[in-house]
Amino acid sequence: HGQSGLFAARDLRPGELIVPYLGELHPGSTTDPTSDYDLWLDREANVAVDAARTGNEARFVNDYRGVPGAERANAEFRDVWWEDLGERGMAVFVLPAGKRAVGRARTVGVGKGDEILVSYGKGFWGSRQRAEEVGGEEGVEPQPDGKGDPGV
Repeated sequence: HGQSGLFAARDLRPGELIVPYLGELHPGSTTDPTSDYDLWLDREANVAVDAARTGNEARFVNDYRGVPGAERANAEFRDVWWEDLGERGMAVFVLPAGKRAVGRARTVGVGKGDEILVSYGKGFWGSRQRAEEVGGEEGVEPQPDGKGDPGV
């Protein structure tokens, strides 16, 4: 798929924290429409985080739709409360085991060496499609569920 990715260095359990999503905090109204690393932390408080210039490994998490052979996400973005910092944040977690999971699927959510994949959400892909149709990124609005536009 021609991009960087984030891969598991060991087996990861269902529901396990993989990595916090770190970046530059900013008001959602100052969103950079060209950034693919911008997520909402709190829409009501108008706070977002952008990992385009400052961040960590979480910025390399890809949407499963852009990875050949991938059928679904194996991880998700979740709101978190960092007790030691006393602040709200965003992090990447392994998806929880489904009710019908048996055997290895109950204890291993992402296998060692597997790419960690999320769903950026319909908002991300919808805004990208609209931007392409008008010939650029201008006018891209933050979406409530889209990575790349403040939204997850």
